[in-house]
Amino acid sequence: MKISLVNLKQFILYFILIFAYRIVLDWGYRCIVVRYYDYMGYYNAQTDVFFWISYLCLITGIMASGYCFIKTESNISSKIIALLYLIVYVPFTSLIRFGHFPCRFILLNIIYWLNILLFNWLGSSGKLKLTAYKMRNNNTALKLFFWMAIIAAWFIIIGVSGKYANFHLNFSLENVYELRAQAKADSMPKIMRYFFGWARAASLVAIAYYTNKKRYIYVIVSFFVLLLSFGYDGSKGILFSGIIVVLINIVPGKQLLRDNKVILLGVTLVVLLGNVVYLISGNYSLVSYITRRTLYTPAHLNWAYYDYFLLRTPDYFRGSFLRHFGFSTPYPNLALLIGAEYANNFSANNGMFGDAYANLGAAGVIVMPVLIIAFFKVLDRCTSELDGLFCLSIASYIALELADSAFFSSLLSHGLLIIALLVSLINKADKKKV
Repeated sequence: MKISLVNLKQFILYFILIFAYRIVLDWGYRCIVVRYYDYMGYYNAQTDVFFWISYLCLITGIMASGYCFIKTESNISSKIIALLYLIVYVPFTSLIRFGHFPCRFILLNIIYWLNILLFNWLGSSGKLKLTAYKMRNNNTALKLFFWMAIIAAWFIIIGVSGKYANFHLNFSLENVYELRAQAKADSMPKIMRYFFGWARAASLVAIAYYTNKKRYIYVIVSFFVLLLSFGYDGSKGILFSGIIVVLINIVPGKQLLRDNKVILLGVTLVVLLGNVVYLISGNYSLVSYITRRTLYTPAHLNWAYYDYFLLRTPDYFRGSFLRHFGFSTPYPNLALLIGAEYANNFSANNGMFGDAYANLGAAGVIVMPVLIIAFFKVLDRCTSELDGLFCLSIASYIALELADSAFFSSLLSHGLLIIALLVSLINKADKKKV
């Protein structure tokens, strides 16, 4: 009975925090995002019906996701899902309130997220099991392999930066689209683009690992290499992820972030900070980069992909990994097609529901959650002995990638498989020492 009472109190606290987050999010959207970004498709068409539907969807999500937040000790999969829930699902419910979505889209999105939570619960409860590959624990060899992988990653990024960008360092967020256009236009071989993406992911793991270990010389080198990669193609996501990884691993009181509710509180405070800065100074940069770009854009693009493929044949991964097997897609440069129609001509990459519906139609709301959770359970195996802060820092990058990019692109091009390999090496070599 005591345990049940504790869980009830924890759930009530989680319920209150989610509502506080949603209120802060709604205010930023209604008072700032709509005012300055209406040209990008953000508007306020609220009605009483949409208002109550949005909160019904929010409460449904709270009831289904509570176990991910209430557990004191959580694996990396629950941290990733908690982050995705906050940065994708809750903003989705907010946009329902403001009249953005048709009923069928809302229903399919709810089913998609319930499947994510259901399959994760089945995997966590032991209903579904994965057989772990047994790796011999030769600590010296494992550490040497990890070190060689990080060194190789550094040299790849330095080489690319030198050859294609003359070691350019960029400290502005205003010219990132110019840098991306230049990077796409260069003559880099396709295989080298894969290596470059893997090298960036490896450098991020190095930042997390060496910050956690307080070996700051290696952190500085890794972060400088990451800056070189940003100077080449202007990828804001990898730069912000590097900053987030450092901040998470230097937080005092490591036991604090074992509780996923602290993640919720942190995200809420960041959104609130953006609103307060705007009220005090009129500057909405933080709201633009955090509230709009990180939280609302993935939810908006999920609908854009749904709407685009509503009367079209799904891609069936022909533009994804199947292109390496000779398949051709009728939707070349899909992100640009979506961007031209729904996102003011920006490249509109998207993950989660948008990726599922674009490739498999309505069936994607069942198939893709199975694949995503299978990968999460592999990550649980790979990080079973690692420190909670280290896992949270890695989870933050994975969540941001999956929110913004297609699942198979994230695995292959953006290095999530490389991350799984590297953290498994650390897991075997260091265990609880990380």
